Amino acid sequence: ILGCVMLGTLAARARRGAWGILVLMLLCVHVATSLDFFIGFPLRVASSNIAAFMLGPDIRAEGTALSNGATTYFVDAPCSGVRMLSASIAMGAGVAVLYQFNPLRTLLLIWVSFVLAIFGNAHRAATLYVAGIGPDFPEHGALGIIVFAECSLLLMFAAHGLKQWKRLDVRRHFAWPRL
Repeated sequence: ILGCVMLGTLAARARRGAWGILVLMLLCVHVATSLDFFIGFPLRVASSNIAAFMLGPDIRAEGTALSNGATTYFVDAPCSGVRMLSASIAMGAGVAVLYQFNPLRTLLLIWVSFVLAIFGNAHRAATLYVAGIGPDFPEHGALGIIVFAECSLLLMFAAHGLKQWKRLDVRRHFAWPRL
């Protein structure tokens, strides 16, 4: 819906660089439940493995759990990072529309948003483990908001860097179809 509204309300000049709208339109399909099922488990495994690497050799990943032998913390399904991933990709697509990125820059920004969401969720899991914060603590949700804000700021810095990088201006090399 957001993609359709943006496509209908943007000026014609702005629609030419609106490749991120295609990503927003793909995200609007009702896939949240399917994503939770299909990519939730691999995201939990990735988050626990990256978090174990961040925490050092004393902590190891055991499937979707972090353990030091005595204490085990599970990365449960609600903490898989699927919603952080979809929000990060939507934010990347929206920023690509605002900056009027070409397809290559849009693809790179979506990739950066994907990587930031994965590492952000691992950072969140590692912090929860170190602080001993369980799912019932109010700090659990607040930490997720803080980590997403950090990832959002990093995404904005990456978008600004992509905008300034002249080598990614493929218009002089290729003629891209206009949206």
